[in-house]
Amino acid sequence: MEQSTVDYYTLPFPICQLDEISLGKSLLWVIHADKTPVHLGISSNGSYFSLKKNGKDEHLSIDILIELLTRKQIPTLVFLISKTIELASLSESFSHYHKTKVGEVSCIQPVLDCLGAPSSIPKVHELIDYLFQSNAIKTIFGMHLTSDFKGIPNYSVDAIDDFLTL
Repeated sequence: MEQSTVDYYTLPFPICQLDEISLGKSLLWVIHADKTPVHLGISSNGSYFSLKKNGKDEHLSIDILIELLTRKQIPTLVFLISKTIELASLSESFSHYHKTKVGEVSCIQPVLDCLGAPSSIPKVHELIDYLFQSNAIKTIFGMHLTSDFKGIPNYSVDAIDDFLTL
């Protein structure tokens, strides 16, 4: 049997079940948490935002997002952010982007803007490290994670660009 060469990002504290109480808070969504690459989105006050290859989601209801994730059984990690991010701030950050662009813009850029993280962070692992070091994450929630979920696969920026060219 061939040994896996994929490295996984191990999370520093336990994964909890997502609850209704948290849905109105500021949340970082790591969708397809078991894939290379993952997809990032952000929400606050029940409204979800994300930048995609074919455009962006703005003010999408969390209920609609959760219904989609549940229907398709998409493995997802959700990070409860310590500070509240206002909807106006999310709208402003996402207004500067129209869709992802190979080698220039991925789903992480508007999220970095919203979180006040350095724009030089290229990948989800570095963003999560930054947020943990800044004590900006209160809780980690999980949805549809398999029992053998090892963490977020570690991948290169080239893997992001390869995905965006598909």
